[in-house]
Amino acid sequence: MNIIKWFRKNTKKLLAFFGVLLMVGFLLPSFSGRGGCSSRGRSPLDFPLGHITDASGNQQAITMQMLHTVDNHLLALQSLRIEQYSSMLKSIKQVAAEGYSAGVLEEINPFTVEIANVLLFGNTENAQWFRQVLRRQAGTWAETKQEEEEYIRYVDELVGSQPEKGKLYFILLADEAKRMGIHATQDQISQMIRLVQNWFSLLRQMNASQAQYIPSFSSVLSQYRITEDEMRDTVGDYLSILRYADLVSRNLALSEVQLRKKILDQSEQSTVSGEYVTFNARLFLDRVPEPSEEEIGDQFKRYQDIAGGEPDEENPFGFGYLLPDRVRVEYLKVDVSKAEKIVQDEFEKLEPEDQEETLQQFWINNKLLFRQESRENDTPDDPGTPSYYDPEFYEIADQKVLPAWEMRESLDKAEQLILAARQLADKDMAPPGEGDTDRVSGGSIADYAEIADQLNTGPLILEYGKTEYFDRSNPPVGLQFDRTRQSRRGFPVQDLLEMLFKCEPLFKGVLTRLDPPLVRLNENISDLMTVDYGNNVSTFYLMRITGVDPERPATSLSDDGRAGPADREFLEPSTLRKKVISDLKELSSFNLARDRAREFSREAAADWEAALDRTKKALMQDPNRPVSLNVSDLASVRDQADRMLNMLQQQDPQNLDSRLVSIYLDNIEENTRLLKESMKLAREHEEAGGIPAGEEDSSCLAVLEQPIQQRCLVFKELQVTPPYQEDYQRRKPLITERILQQNQQLFTVIHFNPENIIKRTGFTVPKAAEVQEGE
Repeated sequence: MNIIKWFRKNTKKLLAFFGVLLMVGFLLPSFSGRGGCSSRGRSPLDFPLGHITDASGNQQAITMQMLHTVDNHLLALQSLRIEQYSSMLKSIKQVAAEGYSAGVLEEINPFTVEIANVLLFGNTENAQWFRQVLRRQAGTWAETKQEEEEYIRYVDELVGSQPEKGKLYFILLADEAKRMGIHATQDQISQMIRLVQNWFSLLRQMNASQAQYIPSFSSVLSQYRITEDEMRDTVGDYLSILRYADLVSRNLALSEVQLRKKILDQSEQSTVSGEYVTFNARLFLDRVPEPSEEEIGDQFKRYQDIAGGEPDEENPFGFGYLLPDRVRVEYLKVDVSKAEKIVQDEFEKLEPEDQEETLQQFWINNKLLFRQESRENDTPDDPGTPSYYDPEFYEIADQKVLPAWEMRESLDKAEQLILAARQLADKDMAPPGEGDTDRVSGGSIADYAEIADQLNTGPLILEYGKTEYFDRSNPPVGLQFDRTRQSRRGFPVQDLLEMLFKCEPLFKGVLTRLDPPLVRLNENISDLMTVDYGNNVSTFYLMRITGVDPERPATSLSDDGRAGPADREFLEPSTLRKKVISDLKELSSFNLARDRAREFSREAAADWEAALDRTKKALMQDPNRPVSLNVSDLASVRDQADRMLNMLQQQDPQNLDSRLVSIYLDNIEENTRLLKESMKLAREHEEAGGIPAGEEDSSCLAVLEQPIQQRCLVFKELQVTPPYQEDYQRRKPLITERILQQNQQLFTVIHFNPENIIKRTGFTVPKAAEVQEGE
């Protein structure tokens, strides 16, 4: 029988036979997986990375698949600019009269929203500024120095949390809110989405050059391949997290005793008055002799194991010689200004018609960069809405188009060179072995100097360099590490110093499995950009950490870590030895200033003006340091602090100069501390019958000693005015509101603290055996 005829004759039987085979082939893996004999049929994404445990002991698994899904949804929320919108609550409320409302977020404390956004969406551009503010506010929350240190630790853990952890915290916080009965309604979700889109439509009108970067709701859904229902659920979870946190932090009660004490403190701080003369210890430095070797050795041994800069009652000067965490790095960098010079030279060599064509093509492709606001409003029906127009090329060719083109070309040249260096460095690095958590182990380490030589064939060159060990407070001079960030597409901006000093093994994570260090030893750190004070990119870096020296006591006076961990004695005097000598001199000069201040206080008690004249003449005649004494008053100190605080509150946080903010906050903190200490001194002076501390009788004025500021203040007519009952009732509503606000801020920081989230939700990681099976 012909084979073809046989197949034709038995076609139906063959189809049935092969159909049965296919069904068996599909069903066998399913049955083997369901039987419990093997788990290899499951995807690795299905294995639990941890469990949430509720009050009844029930567990809910958190899988890698869930984290991936939530991560994608959070990126979609960021594309909708939802965290930017919610962080603008103050601005939104200011324009509410014009028809724009914060809607569902209007009753939520903006502080709560800002904290949540920093935790969930990572290290935003103003996160470091926000941390500065929070660290200083910790002093207003705390009653004791120990409490303040604990709150500062909360702030550092919250603001410094890893961006990867945001997805886990989102799951935990959303589950916690739902368990407590907090759910966002469909109307609230719709309102939130509509308000976000309306707000950014307004921004599009106000700033046409940014219009192309403002996405629509549908484009975000398409980009991240999620449905509208999934997006709405994620927005609902976000609202639930904010509303529950706000509810918890507002649910506070103050006893009348607590309130009276707070009102008394704040009232007297606002009424403390008196003139004062400052005796600065630095005026007496030239009179201090060199300390002996015995004194130097005793000072070092006494504070060898103490971190410096942390004054307390036993150590009022904050002495300490514990060496902080330090790192050593190696880097390649490209200077954008040198690239700009090369671009300018190349442009000059072009023929005039080629120059014009180059600029004109750049202008055509980037018209939005040069769009200008109309001098006359083209929309008379809506005079509050600005209109824009595109200027002609020849109007702006030299003044605007040429500089913009040069900057763009310079950045491209510099970035391409550092990108080529990164590709060579990554190429030499072999992948880690199986079970190896170190991304660079098992691979060869690229020679940065060799890469620089290999790529330095043109006019623009890579600069190779390396540093000695340095700590976070003293980054290498001239390299601007404090203004360097890692900026990768699709990832939050990372601060370089934050990355370096949270590297392995310095990093201390809550969950080592889900909370990895930002960078490891010898790992190439790319996408690093340094910005100048005008927020222009000035340098591109490729960098790696080549050594780590964890915090430790100094081994000797010669050990200052300039060459890393101490393994030898330095021949020349070390920085550490110089610091010990400097501290001893400051201590001696402060004692001289204190003695002079007490002497003045006794003279001034009889005749303030005469004593002031005699002291001024004596200091003016000092051949070493002729100076004059100035008389100040506490009212001016209070006014200066209030002015600076008002100026900061009126500024937009997104556009604040970090240097200016730091200066203002330091001055506010110092002035507030002076008012508090003056109030306390006035109380003690009054309770002691006018006898200052350290004196035998009352024939002298009050003296305030400030060791950490290296000064002593002598007060004339220092006094506080206790509040009367009428004043107490008048101040009570205002101060109560302020105290509630401070407490709400504190409870918000505690609520969103990563460690507390883990504890509240009962989140646990799998046992080692479960993890091994999952892997």
